[in-house]
Amino acid sequence: MTRLGQMAHLSFKRGLTAATTSSVGDPAKKIYAGCVEAGERERLYRLQKVYAENQTAFSGEKERRGTMKARKLMWTAVSVSLVVLALIVPGALPVARAAGNPNPRVLPPQSRPYGMTYAEWTARWVQWIFSIPADQSPLTDPDGRFCHVGQSGPVFFLGSNFGGTSVRSCTVPAGKSFLFTPGGTIAFNTPGAETQDQLRAELAMGLADLTNVAAEVDGVPIHQLESYLVPSSPFFTFPLPPDNVFEIPPGPYDAFAGGFFLLLAPLPVGPHVIHMHDEFANGTVVSDVTYNLTIAPRGGN
Repeated sequence: MTRLGQMAHLSFKRGLTAATTSSVGDPAKKIYAGCVEAGERERLYRLQKVYAENQTAFSGEKERRGTMKARKLMWTAVSVSLVVLALIVPGALPVARAAGNPNPRVLPPQSRPYGMTYAEWTARWVQWIFSIPADQSPLTDPDGRFCHVGQSGPVFFLGSNFGGTSVRSCTVPAGKSFLFTPGGTIAFNTPGAETQDQLRAELAMGLADLTNVAAEVDGVPIHQLESYLVPSSPFFTFPLPPDNVFEIPPGPYDAFAGGFFLLLAPLPVGPHVIHMHDEFANGTVVSDVTYNLTIAPRGGN
């Protein structure tokens, strides 16, 4: 597996790019150039394609050609900033069952779960996932052993990966909501290295490269997934620890994040399965993540 520290000399993207002003290396150039040449019309077409394809993403899974290196480029190189493919945070319990909600277990995208919008939860999710050292990262967790790292509050975050298949098991106490992203991206750089407009443009290019985005909860597909698209979070800063998954200098980074994010109302006690899938860069990178959850009665582990 290629360490993302090597990508830091290029620029960041899974949506992530390097926090340096060094020139973009060849792998990154290929992805970035493809985004630029596609143009605005092509990017819009790709977004529309995401919506159309999400309903059939699980019908026949494509051969997995994604490698860890390619996946990290997704979370790394939309330009000379970072763009990461990731996840988002679900939210507010009572509202999930409101009349007209096509997904009774998912909090409506216009809701404010626990006092925050979906866009604000998106930023919170990114701050969580990248604050964790590489040796316990939710992005590289092999089986769910690190699912409790960094968790706090009423929302339990679920990680994605850098490509390939991940199957994780985790026991969570009853009463927690769940936030996850079947497909997303982040654009970031060191403070002041790029303008907010530049970061937003990189974020849009990363989102346009997502296809076949889909999610299931207990075998039931999430309907109207396009309504859960967060085009952009508010502008925010997040910290990278010394031992981070990108192997780049630690410290604060400015960012925008976006993608398809789902916030589930607390699940009933017992076993549950959350499945998320997406593809990036014309199917070059395929991510498929399954969480086998056990919701334990209050007081359990």
